[in-house]
Amino acid sequence: MLKSGPLLAATNPSSGAPDSVLTGWPPAIMTAVSTTIGTGWTFDDAEFEATAISWENDDWAPISIHAYLQRWGEAAGAAEHEDLEKRLLENPPIRVPTVMLQGADDADNFPETSEGKERFFVNPYQIRVLRGVGHFIPREAPDEVLIAIRQLLSDTGASDVRPS
Repeated sequence: MLKSGPLLAATNPSSGAPDSVLTGWPPAIMTAVSTTIGTGWTFDDAEFEATAISWENDDWAPISIHAYLQRWGEAAGAAEHEDLEKRLLENPPIRVPTVMLQGADDADNFPETSEGKERFFVNPYQIRVLRGVGHFIPREAPDEVLIAIRQLLSDTGASDVRPS
């Protein structure tokens, strides 16, 4: 079993007041996070323990937290990526056919954050909001992922490509 220690307090965005406090790093926190953002995903104790091995790393928490802070504009990115970040801020057109899958119950990336993105795509773009699916779409709705991949492959003629 993993070490316990740090504390995580989730706050209410409108008031800034704590909604919940979790202790016991990381099993209790990760169980709560996984079941909150992946509402359609169920896992048993054995699967959780097998995954928990990856959190036995002193860098896991600070890297994960920094990734979210950078994504939300609250922390600087790596200096070596600065030129690329600037180019991405220009929103260059995406030129490949795209199917975007969005979990309707995703508590990390709310479905409304995916709306109105059509202007960034030059070729066909579809968004599919999947009911009963949270943040972990390949885990929670693998059939929908395969359908989207097969559609893209058949639409682009790439389905004729065979592995060597």
